[in-house]
Amino acid sequence: MIPFSEVRLLSLPVSEHLGAAHGATAGPARELVVVALDDGDAVGWGECSALTTPGYSHEHARAGYELLTAGVPIDRESYPMAAAAVEMAELDLLLRRADQSLAEHFGVEVESVPAGATLGIGPESTTVERARAMAGAGYRRVKLKIDPAHASSIVAAVRAAVPDVEIHVDANGSFAPTEVSELYTLDKLGVTVIEQPFPADDTIATATLVSSVEATVVADEAVGSVADAERLLAEGALGGVSIKPARVGGLAAALQLLDWCVEHGVDALAGGMLESGLGRHALAAFAGLPGFTIAGDISPSSRWFAADPWPDITMIDGRVLVPRAAGVAPAPDPEMLDRLTIAVTTR
Repeated sequence: MIPFSEVRLLSLPVSEHLGAAHGATAGPARELVVVALDDGDAVGWGECSALTTPGYSHEHARAGYELLTAGVPIDRESYPMAAAAVEMAELDLLLRRADQSLAEHFGVEVESVPAGATLGIGPESTTVERARAMAGAGYRRVKLKIDPAHASSIVAAVRAAVPDVEIHVDANGSFAPTEVSELYTLDKLGVTVIEQPFPADDTIATATLVSSVEATVVADEAVGSVADAERLLAEGALGGVSIKPARVGGLAAALQLLDWCVEHGVDALAGGMLESGLGRHALAAFAGLPGFTIAGDISPSSRWFAADPWPDITMIDGRVLVPRAAGVAPAPDPEMLDRLTIAVTTR
């Protein structure tokens, strides 16, 4: 492997807060780590999508920065998001050398994928207003972050406000088995996907819900590998999988998980991690693969960030164009990259 030419810790100003039950996305800025590989002819970039603080995962941005600057081998199972950054940078460099896009490398044939908006936990009136705005912007799928406190009332209000938009919910493991009646209410309200309703280790409650609702019960935090998915399916606790390349250790592992879902008839969606334009380009290409049966978390990075060094993906009429430029993503704006960097290690 070519040694990193630099590792950067960025602070991207947030234009819209994404409140979630895991509590890991608070703050006016989203810290993010990127790495660069420079072989003298081309530069490959990779993104470590760990959030600013732990909660969703034990990995977080500053710890990822320290790990990636330490110059030691990274264990993919222990630190999948840091490992994913290394893999992405290597792949980006290889694709640039070959003048090939990530979509071409994957064999993606479609030109666009359905866009999906996500709305954070917040006051009912604010959530309804944002849902109307997303529908007006062309999104045909809205995912609501929820917790047990007010889930059904907020979903009912959003359903009334945007009756033609598909509604998903994401609880980030915040429900206890005793609160399952609220989830049954969401199913009756026409929610089509219930993502990670219970803690990752509660397979009994999840299996009961999978067999009791029409909505697809999707695993997020509970699936970090094919082995996890196999175990949940055997226990009847898997309706679908949110495949996040960063969470499973990179694009290669994500492809393996998608292939497994296709082989076993398990629904899949491409999940997002509040990526920069760099990570969003990778996600938009990945989402173009056959096998995804549920509209994923594919939206421009400008949904969240007021400034981003990487060019954004393009959304037209409720669909995101599959990127076709060489590499994983176009090169970043160097001046903006420097301005948003709060720490850098170069070699």
